[in-house]
Amino acid sequence: MSLNVASKLVLDNIIKYMTQKNSGNQLWERLYQKYIFLLELEYFKKYDTHITNVKFKSYEFGPFSVDVAQRLDGVDFSDIDLSDEIKQEVDLIFDKWHTGNVKDDFERVIKHVHSLMIYNLVPYDEYYNFKNFNKEDLELTIVSGEELTGEKLRLEKASFYNIHRQASSYVHLFEK
Repeated sequence: MSLNVASKLVLDNIIKYMTQKNSGNQLWERLYQKYIFLLELEYFKKYDTHITNVKFKSYEFGPFSVDVAQRLDGVDFSDIDLSDEIKQEVDLIFDKWHTGNVKDDFERVIKHVHSLMIYNLVPYDEYYNFKNFNKEDLELTIVSGEELTGEKLRLEKASFYNIHRQASSYVHLFEK
């Protein structure tokens, strides 16, 4: 997927702004991926549009965007040209999830991402398309009594997706 020039500029500036908020130190690439995914999700829930148009695919370790990975390799950190509105949106995500300990932040964020209904409904290697979900599904999280990782997570995610799809076919029986 290729971003247009405007989206690249916004994404570069979001990355730079997050780095600046982290005392000028770069975050783990995986953490940028998750923060930007959450930023896109929260922005979409509020405004029904995307902030960067970055496309994320579903993977075992959470959403991943080739666009974000490519931009991380080529960001010039010299200037930040980001509107106050976008800074406020980034601040909401960053302030909620960033504590200054990259390892702890990543563990908290990935646990949250794994609990999102949307994460569990999008099969691995498929793109997230927020427009395909109702607002309730974008808000919902799933609480699990156990830590799901690796093969068990893959199987549970596939099972959840199939159950949800099958249950959706019965909704008409309960409508008036």
